[in-house]
Amino acid sequence: MSSTITRILVLTSLIMSFVLAIDPPGPDSFWGAKAVAGSTVIAGRRMTCGTGKIIIDNEMNAIAQARTGKREIYINKRRLSKYSRTFQQWVFLHECAHMYVLDEAAADCWALRRGYYRGIFNRSSVNQICEALWNKAATNYHFAGPDRCMYLKTCLAKTRHKIFRRSRSAQN
Repeated sequence: MSSTITRILVLTSLIMSFVLAIDPPGPDSFWGAKAVAGSTVIAGRRMTCGTGKIIIDNEMNAIAQARTGKREIYINKRRLSKYSRTFQQWVFLHECAHMYVLDEAAADCWALRRGYYRGIFNRSSVNQICEALWNKAATNYHFAGPDRCMYLKTCLAKTRHKIFRRSRSAQN
């Protein structure tokens, strides 16, 4: 029994050493751009993106971006923190989606679905996301805010319908 406890303690200390080496304590601005292997805290919630590397870079102009070929997500936490918690988490999931889908509209929906399935988002979450997107103009990559909102609302309706159908068929 004591050898099992000893192994657990040794393993725990090794894991903690590894975690501190990857994600040193202290504010992001002190450390500058830093990589966090697979997870980071966004608006109070630990967010993960599979094997994608997350890089905190508070000096970049965008709030977030993905480099799919390198499986990297860049997050500007300073800029991102100006938005609602829901929007911050959706942005992270949107960039994570780019590890799996390239299309922007598909990434919007993927992020919403993933958050909905994980219990991060609910029906009112789409309204909070839309509030942040509404005045955004179309870019080379994204549709204008109102168009993205319409698509997100359609995506959520389809997602909820799919879940409802699944639960109904499981009951029969």
